[in-house]
Amino acid sequence: MTVALTACGGGAGPADRSDDERPTAEATTPRALAAAVIDHVGRPASAAAPLFRRDGVPSGALGVEVAFPDDRGISTHVRVVVSRRTAAFERFTCNSRATRFATGCEESSPGGVRTALSWEAGYPEEDPGSLSVAGLHDGWTVTISSHGPFFEEELGDERALADGLVDLAADPAVGFRTSASYVEAGAAIGDDVWLDYYGQGNGYPPPPGLEDPGATG
Repeated sequence: MTVALTACGGGAGPADRSDDERPTAEATTPRALAAAVIDHVGRPASAAAPLFRRDGVPSGALGVEVAFPDDRGISTHVRVVVSRRTAAFERFTCNSRATRFATGCEESSPGGVRTALSWEAGYPEEDPGSLSVAGLHDGWTVTISSHGPFFEEELGDERALADGLVDLAADPAVGFRTSASYVEAGAAIGDDVWLDYYGQGNGYPPPPGLEDPGATG
């Protein structure tokens, strides 16, 4: 097991964002949250959808899943949940029991927001591995999971994805209030990408009544 610990974040953090990307009185919608994911990953999405209680999203939380294809036809899936359960952040830190067997773990504070990144290396032709990120804000947490590409012990080609998800978790406009730019970008997500629920068209039944996927207050 290789565990890397760092105390600094690289790249542009939330403090560098322009005024139109800062939180406003706009309530976050699933589409706006998906737009934030797409913005930070920096790649076109092939599918995006809200997550529901049956997907493991806590009551009162807001979640989305977004898929990003690559030129090999392999999709990276990114799940993001915004929750008021701030105590959950400690499970993602590098000294928690939940990450003690992680291949790697890093903590940083981009823009003054505590974040934790950990990953499990994959096994060729068996398991691609996975990546987890969390950000602790004043009154809410952002938790992220990603799977699909092959994660190596030192992240390798997936370092850019990991860094983008850390910045996503620390973005002050990724919460229950968001920015006008994310609302606008979310509304512009095409109908060929946006799904009513994940698994639509693949034989999965819809959630009963397509209930409200999360709180927006």
